[in-house]
Amino acid sequence: MPSLSERRIDAWTAVAAEPAVHAAERAIATGSSTVLADTLAISAAAECRRRLAGVLELKDHAERDPGRRAAYHRAADEFRNWAAGVYLATCLDQHDRT
Repeated sequence: MPSLSERRIDAWTAVAAEPAVHAAERAIATGSSTVLADTLAISAAAECRRRLAGVLELKDHAERDPGRRAAYHRAADEFRNWAAGVYLATCLDQHDRT
């Protein structure tokens, strides 16, 4: 049986993913992926803007304060890794089938 923490994470994930699930259900019902693609694109774009703003803020501080360069480089690496992960998540099934 999952722990309370695992159940909470599962419940949060289900709630957080609800817009995508509804859009996927609509795609199945209508035969069109437009709403689902738009939902995913809007979500990814918003998260991209949020993460990039954090990186750019650190970059600005790193240029003025060499002591903060390490934090900027870590954040930039995390941003690149996030971008790669999102991209690969969209390609995962395609690569698994080949």
